[in-house]
Amino acid sequence: MATEYITPESEAHWLEMRRNDLTSTEASALFNMSPYSTRYELWHKKRGILPEDFEDNDRVQAGRHIEPAIASLVAERYGVVVEPFKRYARDVQDRMGSSFDYLVTGVTENDVTDHTLRDFFNDLGPGIIECKNVDGLVFKRKWMDDETPAHIEIQLQHQLELTRHGWGAVVALVGGNKLETYVRERNAEFGQVLRNEIRKFWRSVDEDQAPPIIYPDDAEVVISMHQFSDGSIADARGDDAIGLLCAGYDDVSAQIKALEQQKEIFKAKILDYAGDAATLLWDGGKVVLTQTKDSPGTLITADMVGTHIGGRKGYRMARSYPKPKEASSNE
Repeated sequence: MATEYITPESEAHWLEMRRNDLTSTEASALFNMSPYSTRYELWHKKRGILPEDFEDNDRVQAGRHIEPAIASLVAERYGVVVEPFKRYARDVQDRMGSSFDYLVTGVTENDVTDHTLRDFFNDLGPGIIECKNVDGLVFKRKWMDDETPAHIEIQLQHQLELTRHGWGAVVALVGGNKLETYVRERNAEFGQVLRNEIRKFWRSVDEDQAPPIIYPDDAEVVISMHQFSDGSIADARGDDAIGLLCAGYDDVSAQIKALEQQKEIFKAKILDYAGDAATLLWDGGKVVLTQTKDSPGTLITADMVGTHIGGRKGYRMARSYPKPKEASSNE
């Protein structure tokens, strides 16, 4: 269980290492606690059936700029030396890897009132700092006074197990100005459970044994994996289970259609009552009756002839055609 530390040569090199390892941001999926992926989805990504979808989006870009500010605030508030920890760590044998944010490497002589991180450094040595930029409303809904969301707890313990550091801290900058710090010691018992799950996961990948589908969590993934047909016919006649699924699909489709019609009736009656008013007040609140702007459409100019406008990615529809009911012999 030797851990290697590698400085990525490029983003492509970093992504390739991530593809071949199970990383700290992916570990919570093994326990069905990830907000980003299920175990079933992760298995298909590592198997190469689904693409890895790491995107350099607005949130990721903002994080790169905000993380140094969080680290600087941690250093000032707690009187510790905080340094970038930008190497990639991996255990090749267990195919377990992680990237990091920062590391507490020492203490300063600054006069501070909170010695928490100093005490942990003095007792246990260097500690990992995991920086999070958290929206205020998200923090109220998903974070607690003494606990971070489960996937973040698992992420930090994964990092501690991999590096063998004795402690780490999740530091959340909430709403742009409030610092919340959650310090954790390495939990060796959970680290062993995590390693066992990672080994089991990779065995299932190597042996082509996909984990079971869990509905509704995996429904979107299953649909995405079957976006194209080959034109053949699948014969499920005589399979009662498929019959129940098709009947259920028809029933729910009919309910949705009836609800959409009922919704239109309610809307029409509200508009009939409100007339030209922009807002309708009632005892339980209000209804805002906004007017959308007209869309002039796309003006096709001479230099645009031959281009594709308004395209969208294809997808598979499911239309059910129940057998007509047989006429009664009494008719």
